[in-house]
Formats: sequence, structure tokens, C-alpha cells
Amino acid sequence: MASYGDWSASGQVRIQYTTDGTTWQDIATVNAADGRYLWTATGIVSETVQIRFARSGDSSFVSAPTAAFKVLNGGIYYVNDGSTANDMYCTAAGRTYNGTTVRGRSPADPVNSLQAIIDNYPLQPGDIVYVDAGEYRIGDTVQITEADAGLPAKPVTIRGATNVWPLITLTNLLSDSACIAVYDANLTDGIHQQGLSLRTSG
Repeated sequence: MASYGDWSASGQVRIQYTTDGTTWQDIATVNAADGRYLWTATGIVSETVQIRFARSGDSSFVSAPTAAFKVLNGGIYYVNDGSTANDMYCTAAGRTYNGTTVRGRSPADPVNSLQAIIDNYPLQPGDIVYVDAGEYRIGDTVQITEADAGLPAKPVTIRGATNVWPLITLTNLLSDSACIAVYDANLTDGIHQQGLSLRTSG
């Protein structure tokens, strides 16, 4: 643990992290005399993690945050429509991603669009995005680039429910002609789509 300022007024240090530079969440409160703390950052996937230290009982004493760094745990993600009818993967309806209570990282907090996962997480080889039963009406093509592609031997998989295939409908025909587009021909083996119905509708 790095040392910031005079901690002698309190033996307790509160360690916090953020992924957006604004919303800080507690990691742990530890004894300053310990000098170190091992953080197991389970469930976090972000390229902009920062840490800061606060003195317990003194909200005015907060260290400057560290430089941003990456935490890239292997990812399983969940997408659902506004209903749990016929769902195979999720236990709650999908909602808009907010980075705290709705992150798409468990069956209980699915996001309501595939694009939200791609926009907010750097997908890694072997990651799986589960898309549950329902219809997803989108105004723009879901765009997948090199930053979110896997490898031919370890692809990123977008997997639809197998009992009732999810339907992704592109409603804005002026946007593109495809519901999902991979914008590098060399990456097609790094993205696998399974169990998705795709259509366009004016």
C-alpha cells in the first residue's frame, strides 16, 4: 500500500476504487500499520480502474487517485429484454446499464442491449455474452471491432437462448443493412454468434 499524507490520527484506511472517475466504491477498511492489502478484483472488467485511500472518520482526508489501470477478468455477461418470460439465463428483466446496480455481469442484473456490453467492457478471448429470449429492437447496427474480438481458437461468443431464440430487429434501415456487423474481415473467426435470429424491419 502506498503512503499518502499523515495517517497517525487514525489507524484505519479505507481503500476505494472507481471505473469512471466519479463513483467510488469501497474495497476494504484496513489497519494502516499493515502496510499492504491484497485486493481480489472479482467481477471487474475495465480499462479505467483507479484507486484512492481515505481516512476513516475524516471525509476531508482523501488521497489523490492513482493513474488509471486495467482489470481484465475473464467475462460472462448477460443481456435480457424487459421480461423474464421463457428466459433461460437471466432471473430479472434487462435494464439500462448504469455501471453500479446494472452491469450485465450476473443473471440478476442483465442489461437490455448487446451494444451496452460492447460499449462498456473490453471483451477478451473466451468471453461469453448470454442473450436471453425476447425481442430486441435496435435503431443502429451492433458494431463489433478488433477491441472486442477473440481468437479463432478462443473466440468471443454471443450465445442466444436455445429454448426460444432471441430476435434482434434493426428498425432503422438507413443505419445499415445488418443487425450485427464485425468491422474487420480478419476477425470473423474471433466472434461466434449462436442461437440468434436477426432481421430488419422498416
